[in-house]
Amino acid sequence: MGVQSVTEPPPLRSRRVATNGLEMHYLEAGEGKAIVLLHGFPDYSGSWQPLMERLAVDHRVIASDLRGYNLTDRPVGCDAYRPDRLIGDIVGLLDALDLPMAAIAGSDWGGVLGFWLALLHTDRVSHLIGLNTADPFVLQDMIWDDPAQRAASQYFTFLRSDQANTALSDASVEALVTRFLGGAIGAGTLTGPEVDGYRAAWSRSRVWPAMLNWYRAAPIDVPPMGAPAPSNRWTRLPCQTASADDLGNARHGVCRCDARAGRYIL
Repeated sequence: MGVQSVTEPPPLRSRRVATNGLEMHYLEAGEGKAIVLLHGFPDYSGSWQPLMERLAVDHRVIASDLRGYNLTDRPVGCDAYRPDRLIGDIVGLLDALDLPMAAIAGSDWGGVLGFWLALLHTDRVSHLIGLNTADPFVLQDMIWDDPAQRAASQYFTFLRSDQANTALSDASVEALVTRFLGGAIGAGTLTGPEVDGYRAAWSRSRVWPAMLNWYRAAPIDVPPMGAPAPSNRWTRLPCQTASADDLGNARHGVCRCDARAGRYIL
């Protein structure tokens, strides 16, 4: 019986790039068509390592620390985390890496960011994959209209509150490791080095306020249980005038394109 050869995964390279007024850290491996991986809360670029090792056999794979996370710069203030800023970071990353177009795969907030990017920069996205996420306008409608989804989304209210500043901070990292990773650690699906990577990412100065600002700046409305949905839920704008600023300025919900009507809707 012959011995099957095992291909070693390409090495991960840690790099930095200037984009949209900040310095972004990212991991890169492999060659070929590009796939950009966008993590969610409270993950970081290294969360993608096992998947990167598989994809990098025949693709160029990039996983960035998104704005505020781990080794990427953390601007101060909620306004710095508006959708238009987050979208600009990824467009700038693609520009800096000389990528006219790439496949985008996002998890959680990274998935929402991927939807926003595909909406406003369609020419930069060859494929869009969402993991543990939803098209943000579908999510908003469900929060308004589906009691189960509204109940499941009440954590937004907590993460936007002052209480979250105490409960989630670099002073309580060990408790957060247990809270967020305890199940995976118990199941043996996270290795010791992987847990240490999270521990390091979560221990950086001011990282938790920055990560929480994604929730505080998001144009997603989560009413209390039992409260009515807003009557003026969508504002119509012509397609050609919609922009990333519209996402940040939306009173309720997020921007989407209704292809049948030929209009963007906020």
